[in-house]
Amino acid sequence: MGSGFVLDPAGLIVTCLHCVENDVSARVVFADNGVLEVEGVRAMSPGRDLVILQVAAPQPLPFLRLAEAPPQKGEPVVTFGSPAGLSFTFSEGSISAARTVREVERIARQLRGGGRLDLSPHCALLQFTATSMPGHSGGPVLDWFGNVLGVTSFGLPFEGRSFEFAISAIEIRNLAAQLDANATPLREMWPEEPADLPSFDPESGS
Repeated sequence: MGSGFVLDPAGLIVTCLHCVENDVSARVVFADNGVLEVEGVRAMSPGRDLVILQVAAPQPLPFLRLAEAPPQKGEPVVTFGSPAGLSFTFSEGSISAARTVREVERIARQLRGGGRLDLSPHCALLQFTATSMPGHSGGPVLDWFGNVLGVTSFGLPFEGRSFEFAISAIEIRNLAAQLDANATPLREMWPEEPADLPSFDPESGS
């Protein structure tokens, strides 16, 4: 189980790729308890842990807008997700910093003695302080105006707490510019034998 948000009223859903990878079917549950089946994938980026899914929307869906500018350090944020199946859980915090993949990998080695991220070295990350748990992945990190700053992706546990990271909204915007004309069903996306699990499997935010 993961989280996500509506990017376009025609039924485009953004989430983390690791939330649906190797799944042959999926459905989206909305805040009003409505359920829509995922028709397939319109775009994905393994190096950025992002996927844009298509659902058959019978009517235009309420959607979130991507932030036009990157956030400032210390900027307040809120997150939504479904940790442990507790749907639409709200948390608040702030932006700690913009990070590079190499920076985070270095810290992961120091904390865990290893931990290569399965992300492109050019993927833009945001470190934030809002609480994140398994099930939050794919959920939006929002500014106080409701604009999407990023997507919760993973955490680095440390002494009972966790450093939390999101994929920046700029990566979502870039992926949305590469949409396939038609959705590819999930069952056609993956090899018959599941791929190996990611080499870095964080204990929180997944």
